[in-house]
Amino acid sequence: LDFVNWNTARATSILYDSSHVYIAGVDNNQSVCWKDGSLVLLGGSSSAANATAADAAGNLYIGGYCCDSNDGLYYPCYWKLLSGASTATMVKLESSGASSPGTAVNGIAFYSGLVYAVGVSADGRAMLWKDKFDTNGIEMSSVLVDGTAATSIAVCYGNVYVAGTDGTNAVYWMNGVKTI
Repeated sequence: LDFVNWNTARATSILYDSSHVYIAGVDNNQSVCWKDGSLVLLGGSSSAANATAADAAGNLYIGGYCCDSNDGLYYPCYWKLLSGASTATMVKLESSGASSPGTAVNGIAFYSGLVYAVGVSADGRAMLWKDKFDTNGIEMSSVLVDGTAATSIAVCYGNVYVAGTDGTNAVYWMNGVKTI
């Protein structure tokens, strides 16, 4: 793997899409993705990549957190790396930030033309973000999932499964309904 600083590099997620191996993570305190071992810088300093998903066209979706250089706050976000591109576009999922990097996308999925992301909001709640497309482009909407952390997501036949915790118990949600 190519590194900015191999002493500080950390891999957090891996994805194989039948053609390429993608590894998301952190290198030198910034979010990165390795595509077949080649480094792609995603965000600026004080960011991290935690989760990966791909669509059938080979576009990559990488969830994590970013720090806004204007206000110094952390936001859950994802990066979209188009197939064949060398730079990614960042999508911030909330308009309010947090003073520490506890807010983040921990899991991401792509299903039927939509990006689904789960994680922790700036105010410390478990979240499910689902993007919706409109005539003006992409607009992210958030749906609160009753819990304290959402860590993983799977979407199958239109059903959305989210794993996480409710503060004391390991739980999962199917289409927003919590099961302990």
